[in-house]
Amino acid sequence: MPVLTAGVAPARASPPATASASSARRGARVSSRASVSDRAPRSSSSSSAETDELATTGVGGALARARSALASTAAAVVIATTTCHAPAALARVAPEPPAPTNGPLASLPRELTEPDDIFYEDFTVSFAGIEVDHKYLVSALILGQAVGFVGSVVGGNEARKKGEEVKALNQSLLKVNAELRKEMREAGIGPYVPIQTQRFIKKAPGSSTDEEEIQVDGVITTLKRGKRLLSAGDHEAALAEFDDALRAILGTPDVFQEEWKARRKAQRGRGAALERMGRFPEALAAMENVLALSVDHDDHAGQTDALGVIADIYTDMDLLEEAASYYDRYFTSLQEEDARVSLESAAVGGVGGSARM
Repeated sequence: MPVLTAGVAPARASPPATASASSARRGARVSSRASVSDRAPRSSSSSSAETDELATTGVGGALARARSALASTAAAVVIATTTCHAPAALARVAPEPPAPTNGPLASLPRELTEPDDIFYEDFTVSFAGIEVDHKYLVSALILGQAVGFVGSVVGGNEARKKGEEVKALNQSLLKVNAELRKEMREAGIGPYVPIQTQRFIKKAPGSSTDEEEIQVDGVITTLKRGKRLLSAGDHEAALAEFDDALRAILGTPDVFQEEWKARRKAQRGRGAALERMGRFPEALAAMENVLALSVDHDDHAGQTDALGVIADIYTDMDLLEEAASYYDRYFTSLQEEDARVSLESAAVGGVGGSARM
């Protein structure tokens, strides 16, 4: 009886077969019924023999009928179990993979979703008169691409390192150039040699009043004091003197013979003091004023000096692109200044020679 109960329960719990596997179920039923029908006569014959034997031994016919009913029930269980599990068995042995049931490929034919058979095949390729397996060609192609990628990475790193070295060398050269220019300015060497203050500030004798001469003398004294403090390293005191001189010049511009030169001298002193104090933006503003005054009045020497100082300030600020641009302009202006001096010297020599003749 435990065997009978276990066989009947799966038959009742199994879901009904689908329409797509109806032919498989019919085949399974036919085979199962045939096998059961083959076994049923043997069971019936054995049961009849046992019944006759029991009848002859005097046992009641009730036991024979119970055994016959048990054999019939077992046959029914075998038929039901075979019928329910036939579609699953056929599905397990099906060689074709299931089609996708969801996603964008669900509505496409299998020919479009499955790779072609050629991708599963091995074939050879004729290369330089040699038959080569395609797998070796693909491997060689992948290896070549990998080698090329590694080479490009190494080459890029080398180029970057060289670029950094060139940039560092350029920075060093710019800073050395700035230091040399500062030493030249302090020694009074270069295209710009400051002229005496009295020559461009004071007017000719008899062309100014006593009050104007007092004002001019005060500006001259202030500018000289600022220059002396700047040379001594007292940059803040020097800046204060140059500021006072600039205010006096702007307040009384008519008392000077060439007011723009006096103003440029004061701005030049302010720019030098501010640069040495590390106040680079203010120093740039002062030197831009010096450059503008020199350009407006065609003072080529003052223009060259202003370009060099501006380049030095940009170098101190580590703005090397701007510094390089102003250094280029400075060297160009310096060459033009040298050419102009040479022409003037040649002209003076020619005039002197003709006079001697």
